[in-house]
Amino acid sequence: MKVGIQSILCGTSIHDLDEFVDTVADLGFHGIEFSQIPSKLPPLQTLLARLARRNLALIGLAGGGLTARMEYLGGYRDCYLYVDEDDEEPLKQALAAGFTLAVHPHLHKRISRVWDAEQLFEAHPDRAAQLKFLPDTAHLYIAGHDPVRAIRDHLGRLAGVHLKDWTPLYGWSYHRYARGFTELGKGDVPLADVVRLVAEDGRCPWLVTELDATTGTVSDSLVQTVRWLAREGLLPEPPAAVPSHHPGRARNGDPVVELDLVWTFFRIAQCPPTEFYRQAATGFVRHVPGCEGAVIAGCNREHGFVTVLGAYPEELSPGARTVAWYESYSRHAVESQSVRRFGGPEEPPLPSHPAFDADPARGYRSLVSIPVLNTWNPHHVRFVVNLFSRGGPTELPDEFLHRLAREFGIAADIMLDGWCNAAAGRVAGMAQDSDTVAGFVGEVRKLVRELTGCREASLFLVNEARDRLVPAPGSPVTWGSDSSHYYLRGQGLTGRTWARNQAILTLDPARESGWRGLSTDGDPSERASPGLFTPVRTTHNRVYGVIRCAGRGGPAPVTFTDDDVAVLDSVSQGVVPHLMVLRHREAVDARITRVIHELANPVTAIRSAIAFLERDLSAQIDLRSALKKDYLGDVLSWCGLMQRLLKNCEIIGTEGPLPLALAPTLLHRDVVAPAVRQCHQVLRGRKFDPAGIEYNGFIGLPSLTVDRGAFQQVFFNLLSNSIKYAYNDPSAFSVEISAERSTRGDVLIRFRDWGIGIPEPLAERIFEEGFRGPHVVAFYSGQGIGLAVARKAIEAHGGTIRVTQHRYPTEFTIWLPASLQTAGTRGT
Repeated sequence: MKVGIQSILCGTSIHDLDEFVDTVADLGFHGIEFSQIPSKLPPLQTLLARLARRNLALIGLAGGGLTARMEYLGGYRDCYLYVDEDDEEPLKQALAAGFTLAVHPHLHKRISRVWDAEQLFEAHPDRAAQLKFLPDTAHLYIAGHDPVRAIRDHLGRLAGVHLKDWTPLYGWSYHRYARGFTELGKGDVPLADVVRLVAEDGRCPWLVTELDATTGTVSDSLVQTVRWLAREGLLPEPPAAVPSHHPGRARNGDPVVELDLVWTFFRIAQCPPTEFYRQAATGFVRHVPGCEGAVIAGCNREHGFVTVLGAYPEELSPGARTVAWYESYSRHAVESQSVRRFGGPEEPPLPSHPAFDADPARGYRSLVSIPVLNTWNPHHVRFVVNLFSRGGPTELPDEFLHRLAREFGIAADIMLDGWCNAAAGRVAGMAQDSDTVAGFVGEVRKLVRELTGCREASLFLVNEARDRLVPAPGSPVTWGSDSSHYYLRGQGLTGRTWARNQAILTLDPARESGWRGLSTDGDPSERASPGLFTPVRTTHNRVYGVIRCAGRGGPAPVTFTDDDVAVLDSVSQGVVPHLMVLRHREAVDARITRVIHELANPVTAIRSAIAFLERDLSAQIDLRSALKKDYLGDVLSWCGLMQRLLKNCEIIGTEGPLPLALAPTLLHRDVVAPAVRQCHQVLRGRKFDPAGIEYNGFIGLPSLTVDRGAFQQVFFNLLSNSIKYAYNDPSAFSVEISAERSTRGDVLIRFRDWGIGIPEPLAERIFEEGFRGPHVVAFYSGQGIGLAVARKAIEAHGGTIRVTQHRYPTEFTIWLPASLQTAGTRGT
């Protein structure tokens, strides 16, 4: 298998290309994928000659815009072009020109999940030979995908695999997650499983190792990578002596300007975000020669807009400004990852239209846009610094401007880290003072509103069955009249945040694709405004809930930013552990309360039976005559009912799979009959005749290998519900229990009764623990756990239970797989 390396470790430019090529070749690699923009590379023929000198292949190009890379390659086609954006026009041009495109899902890019790549493939079904898949093991892992499964599903379409490791030590936020990229074998990604898969399959052309940044030298990091590859049998052990390659930095530009700006950035790094960006813009104007105005814009391509974070003078940005991506000047610096210059002394002033990333009509003639790269991932542009001038463009060299941008980016990281750490610290303090879920959620909502400036905030939590998002206690959610009061995975922007495990920023949620309008925060009559939806994750990157923020700013809507996402990510890391403890504690308390409530009737009945027996014994000498009334039978029956009620709580309280004691079981003899006998006291309480319960189809039914106790509980719960919800007319009471085998050998069991029925919209919700429909709460006692127990027990056996008819009769159907049948045993 051919193993290559991506050159991103060298930074935005390779200081000494020959030295780097020699180092890569000496370590045994077979090719290089270059991540630097084309303007930072030598002419193509020079590059190919240097690679050929050491028998290395040009694997692909990943840096800069797609158009620039096509122009750089000219007629050369023996490599791929890395693609993580779905810009339609450049893609069409590349495909028409015969280039091979390697689609690479990359966090926080337009193509960020496997299904984004699949949609692109489906849109070009006739281009399978040109549109290839280039998965990155770390980015797949962070996004919540299983890297092994994602790669296995696309083995026939691979352009290669980016072999990359990651640790969750630094979190998932936009500015922090990339710090978790580490040398192979030091993180949590199942790299060995990926290597084994592609090696056994044999169709993957390239394994490309990648590390975005290192705290040591490039050579030291490469050696560590090769040692891991050697242990996996992919490369030989590295040589004892490897040249020490350093990225290097050009020192052109004005050192005084750089020093003054660096001092400014780090002096203001303790400010809150809004003040930090305003003062940073002021620093650019005061210290960069020729700069008369500065705007710092947040640029996250996946959100589809550019947001002004700070400006000086402030008239450049009257309030926060948001510009659509394709109307923005800043996007050019983002897409090319290079300094872009607009206008000049001989040209007219910059156009006055909404696309201008500052207030127009100020007479500015030139603009210099400087991309600020993520310190730990040069593929990401976090900000763009726009410098305006009424004269000509600044003559400062690009390398110098890049260096100023880097220093600003580091200071912004320090500022945001401090802001996030302070937020996490406040959550820890709140946790010590909160002893209920509702109280804790209320405090978290206050903190979120304070940190983000939003009008209202709500917290949704994934339920125990992990099939829906429900509002946490204390969240002021107003539901629509036809809403089910929950979100399914992928439903609306709230459910989509859960499905994608990714924050969503919107200018107007009501206009966003996928918006369902199921619920609102606070007053539903308020106008639509910007929204923020961010996942609340466990330490294992599992979505635990979603924070939804609505509305921000004064008269003009102010968008949320990636800084807000980062802060909420830090808040979530402190919220989840305490919330888990509180929810578990309240669940235990609720179960105890249910046990006490449910046991009250049997205890009362037992005491009554004993009191009657004591009375009769004291009045009569003849013990046989006293016992004819079967007081002892009543006591035993009620004791059995108590055992059933305790079993309910035991099953509900079980974490994970239900433990089963399997044994060959005849349903009629071992399950139905005991359950009916157990219901006699319930029947007697309502003056119903046990003969109203009929059974059909059990004779000849094969024995099933099941947990008898669990199945008795299921039948008891269904029967007791039929009795409880029957009309108060003993002559009309009727329950039918039937069983049959399908042609495939499966067993179907149906319970039918002619009681009050189940409203169709509640047919699934009635199986939720603790749920009781509004049509029964006021008239019937109960705790809403019987059907939850029944579903958990049936599903533990591989079966299903569902409502198959809602009224006249109400019907529950249990399906059991044929695999439960015990050979050679049949009921009689």
